[in-house]
Amino acid sequence: MFGTMIETPRAALTAGEISKESEFFSFGTNDLTQMAFGFSRDDAENKFLRSY
Repeated sequence: MFGTMIETPRAALTAGEISKESEFFSFGTNDLTQMAFGFSRDDAENKFLRSY
C-alpha cells in the first residue's frame, strides 16, 4: 500500500494528480494550516489568541 502525506497548500491543490499514484492520503493539518495562514503556533499564541 502506498500513501502520501498532504502537508502543503500545493499538495492539497494537486491532490487529484497525486491520487493517481497513491492509495490514500494523510493530512498534516498543523503544517498545512500554518502554511496556508502564515502563522506559527508561537504567532497564534502570542499575537491574537490572548484576545479571546
